[in-house]
Amino acid sequence: MDLQPRPAWIELYYKGRNDTSTFYNYRMGFNYNAAGDCKTALKYLDKAYKANPHYKGLEFEVAYAYNALNRPDDAITVLESAVKYNPKNTMLYRELGFAYMNKKEYDKAIALYKQGIDLSPDSQSANENKAEMAFNLASVYHKMGKEDDYKEWIVKAKGWSLPNSEIYKAAVSLGF
Repeated sequence: MDLQPRPAWIELYYKGRNDTSTFYNYRMGFNYNAAGDCKTALKYLDKAYKANPHYKGLEFEVAYAYNALNRPDDAITVLESAVKYNPKNTMLYRELGFAYMNKKEYDKAIALYKQGIDLSPDSQSANENKAEMAFNLASVYHKMGKEDDYKEWIVKAKGWSLPNSEIYKAAVSLGF
């Protein structure tokens, strides 16, 4: 039957199990981010980033960890480079907007969220991303005291969300 004792994808994973492999360090960092341990994630992600900063998905993971650890300046540094390299990746705009929002640089956050929303295609998965950006945009407007804009973007966030999503539920709990 000519079956391999181990499938090729497993060999790739095990061959990559060393601290010099971008693949291994990215996957380990991704897994730690997913588990909520962003500090440990960065130990792996930083190694991968030094080796290959534009590795698919890596810049987002690094920036996500920085944002989770309240290091928005580091997230911005990574993401501004990432957006130049991959200007159509709306997830990068979402994370960059979040970093600027946390720095209270609201005008930059607004511009990035709107740009990310405008770049998003019409699909349910893209709509969930748009909903998150719209919800964060509403939060920025609320912090700025712009209540009409706040209401407009909460309604848009709810409209892009599925009824069982956290954003939809939050919009409903806020009276929208």
